[in-house]
Amino acid sequence: MREPEVGGVLPALAWLTLAFLLVLPVLFGLWTLFATTAFLAEFLSEGRFSLLSAVTPSPVVRSLPTSEGRSLDADLYQPFARWPPRNLVLVHGLSPAGKADPRLQDAARLLARAGFRTLVPTLSGLTRLRPRPEDAETVVRAIQAFHSSESVKIVGISVGAGPALLAAANPRVAAEVSAVLSLGGYASTAELLR
Repeated sequence: MREPEVGGVLPALAWLTLAFLLVLPVLFGLWTLFATTAFLAEFLSEGRFSLLSAVTPSPVVRSLPTSEGRSLDADLYQPFARWPPRNLVLVHGLSPAGKADPRLQDAARLLARAGFRTLVPTLSGLTRLRPRPEDAETVVRAIQAFHSSESVKIVGISVGAGPALLAAANPRVAAEVSAVLSLGGYASTAELLR
């Protein structure tokens, strides 16, 4: 019986490693496509098609204090992922429940399952159904709470789009914000208040 040559095994192992490294970005791209599709299907079907929840572990949810020692009334939905998650601040609309709104919590859990470290602050003006400029400061503090070199994305829902956009434009955090998405934003503040 003939022994395998060491010289022949090492080059084959090197080629196999190179092939794996070349395929790895494709695999990550396929996961992103799957997670996006599964997120949209589950979110838009209100959980009837829960493929993303079926294949990903539940996120860990905890309250998040800020570095200044002041408590930020926010919940952090931490995904269970092998790679660094992306940072996202999810801003609620007019809702007395604030971050405790069940629909908002479902959305935050799904975003965490899709790979986003999702921070959901309560904006006190929006919980009292009285939007105020100070609500943008709460969003700024939420962005600062990440303390990360990674950029932050912001999603503002309905009236929460106003504080989200104001926070993104704030010079203290503008360089950290990479994207802002407004879902169902309002066209006229005067009409909204009327």
